[in-house]
Amino acid sequence: MNSIGRSLTLLCMLSLVAAPLAAQESGEQRLPLKNIKVTIRYDTVANGTRMIKTREVVAQEGSRARLLIGSRVPIVTTEAASDDEDGPVTVYTYQNIGFSAELRAMVLSNGKISVEAQIESSQISPETASSGHPVILTYQQQVQVVLDEGKPMHVTRVEDPERVTGHFEIIAAIVK
Repeated sequence: MNSIGRSLTLLCMLSLVAAPLAAQESGEQRLPLKNIKVTIRYDTVANGTRMIKTREVVAQEGSRARLLIGSRVPIVTTEAASDDEDGPVTVYTYQNIGFSAELRAMVLSNGKISVEAQIESSQISPETASSGHPVILTYQQQVQVVLDEGKPMHVTRVEDPERVTGHFEIIAAIVK
């Protein structure tokens, strides 16, 4: 297993430790809210080369934060003949391609950081479907983890027992 952090093998979804947010939900008085930086590293392939990408977002403790990086790509969904002389009618749908993360982080009473996150990374495959349309490769994870500040947790997804099909690493730290 990877020495970067604890490794977990997933089939589809990871749900580890539920993040206890009881103090915030009960209205109990707390110290001022802290800002928490969450770093997500993930692998992607571009032009046949595997690369590690790093994304960071700073969120106020207990608040939801969202990060979207990428573009909307038109995908042909229908091509139909037209009765007029303008030629066939083409209908498109638009697909978000790139990276997105929605998360919430809290500092627990023991100093550890609880992070709930939904993470998605997608890209267009160099291969096309038999219909001639592009193939969208998507890696999506939903996690609830408790982390030691600054220490990474490595999450791996395996769809085929012979190979790893996706992974990411999540790190959280209090912004001083």
